[in-house]
Parts: sequence; structure tokens; C-alpha cells
Amino acid sequence: SDAIAIAPRNLADVHPFVSVSPSKDLKIDLGSEFLWRLERRDAIYAPTSVILAPPGVEGSYVGAQIYGRMTFRPSQHYEVVASVVHI
Repeated sequence: SDAIAIAPRNLADVHPFVSVSPSKDLKIDLGSEFLWRLERRDAIYAPTSVILAPPGVEGSYVGAQIYGRMTFRPSQHYEVVASVVHI
């Protein structure tokens, strides 16, 4: 997804999404990302290596984020993308 709030370390994820193209110039993506901690004895980190969830927290499930993205391509040389992510 577009916003990176959690670093891709010590994580497993499932990322279901749907993509729709109502016209040749417009594409809309909607999806979610479900995150699990791979090793409970390790932390969950931000991209800056700051610990978001310390080691030893109960359970492996970290959380989910949902997103929407719209891509408009007015010509073959230009593309405009707008997205929103909720964590």
C-alpha cells in the first residue's frame, strides 16, 4: 500500500484487494492488509526502526489497514494517483 506505517520486518501479511477499471483512463483499487507477527519474541517496528509494539505482547495478530487508490491516466505520458490509507 501507499502509506508505510510498519516496517516489513518480523511480519507476515495477507493482502486481499479488488481492482476496477470503469474506463480505459481510470482504475480504482480497494483493499486491506492483515498483519501477523512472525516471532513473538521480537518487536514490531516503524520504518525508522522505532519499536511500535514490544516483544512479548500476547498474540501474533498485529492489525489491519484498509486503503483506496484511484489512478487517472489522461495520456500515455502522465498519470495522476490519489490514495487514502486507514490504519
